[in-house]
Amino acid sequence: MAVMKVVGIDGSAPGATAVRAARARVEQLGGNLASQALGSTSRRSGFVRGSRRSRMPRRGVTMKVRDLMTTDPLTVSADTLLKDAARAMVRNRVSGLPVIGDGALIGIVTEGDFLRQEANRDQPYRFSLLDALFGEGPADPPAVETVAEVMTEDVITIRPEATIGQAARVMVNQQVKRLPVIDEDGTLIGIISRADVVNAFTKPDEIIEDEVREDIIRRLLFLDPEEVGVSVEDGVVTLEGEMENRTEAHLLEELTRRVEGVVRVDSQLTFLVDDQKAGRHYPLNN
Repeated sequence: MAVMKVVGIDGSAPGATAVRAARARVEQLGGNLASQALGSTSRRSGFVRGSRRSRMPRRGVTMKVRDLMTTDPLTVSADTLLKDAARAMVRNRVSGLPVIGDGALIGIVTEGDFLRQEANRDQPYRFSLLDALFGEGPADPPAVETVAEVMTEDVITIRPEATIGQAARVMVNQQVKRLPVIDEDGTLIGIISRADVVNAFTKPDEIIEDEVREDIIRRLLFLDPEEVGVSVEDGVVTLEGEMENRTEAHLLEELTRRVEGVVRVDSQLTFLVDDQKAGRHYPLNN
């Protein structure tokens, strides 16, 4: 079995140069996340139809929101009738519509808003027979006819350069199913949903393997990809080989886990020296 070595050109401990380079690369791969108000324009009957973007970025580039978002999403205006908005959502198979007013995002209407409206249809307006007989019943329930009356005004948004992982964390932490995407000027340029995030896991196995070999093993760790066993099946990456030390083995495992489309890493890596016990450990997150 081949033995792989990484020696710092500056005389530093084996693995240190690779770790520092990997740290820099990982930081570079991160995107800036923002949650701000956004804007766009919506005309013609209160609707603007969107188009779908679903493509994989070129090899070696971390998948971003802009790679999977729907561009020019379908939008409505605040005075759009609820029935029209509901029909548009059903017809276009979407679960949420950004609401635009005076060229800016002012809210979002979702399936949840319609669900709450339906749940409240007979509450709290039911009253007893005695109330009805003696005229003590409540007034008629207020009419709810337009999007403005049910929409959510506090909209959580994201930037196109954010990574898919960041988008997923925002959706989980904020308990939302979709995120309007804004540019640096705050203009609405797309929308990304949970279904779009799932597409990140559809990356072909051969592309994942190529990224692990070329981008991680060769360019980050400065090793010969032919000396490391890498195989991918259904997103599960198997790593085989003998590393010089435990830190390098751990680094390869962790960087592989960060590749989009990787479901799990099955590491069968071994190492010659346990540098963690020797006090020469260079963790990725330092």
